[in-house]
Amino acid sequence: MLEEAQALDEAARETLKRIDEDRKKVPPNIRRLLVHIRGHLFTEGYGVGELKRAFGEAGEGLTEEFRIVVGEAPSKYISGARLETASRLLRDTRLAIGTISLLVGYARTGPFSTAFKRWYGMSPKEFREQSRQVEEEERWPEDDLLSSRLFRDLERGDADGDAAQARRLSSWFRKLYPDTDSE
Repeated sequence: MLEEAQALDEAARETLKRIDEDRKKVPPNIRRLLVHIRGHLFTEGYGVGELKRAFGEAGEGLTEEFRIVVGEAPSKYISGARLETASRLLRDTRLAIGTISLLVGYARTGPFSTAFKRWYGMSPKEFREQSRQVEEEERWPEDDLLSSRLFRDLERGDADGDAAQARRLSSWFRKLYPDTDSE
């Protein structure tokens, strides 16, 4: 459980920093809502209903004012912050998707996956796989001898080594030398 808490703390850092920056830009009454959201963001089942209950009769008017001032409804703001954190957990950890959904405040994986897919256009599993693939493609091959051989083979056009490593090397070379035309 400590590992999950540390992972959430790390992944949520940027999200919470953004909420803190937003607090500096809004009037005091909306600032109070953002403080409340920040404090309960990852609480299971937390949403606009709980936000309105916390602020009593003023809650209804404040949520409408929030939408006008911040530019999106509180429900969308909360979902976005949770899913942004979830995306970092998917990308940077090996935690199970069900664990991640619980960490960011979803009681069940199904609603989490639906919300994630709506927000990012792909399932959490697809997001994780794509993130890992991009990470692999951007990593410089660790075996310098093999890299130099692959580089030489790529230049000659007869790379028969590890195809994935050849693609990573080629991708890295194009990033390093964007003006070089490959033939």
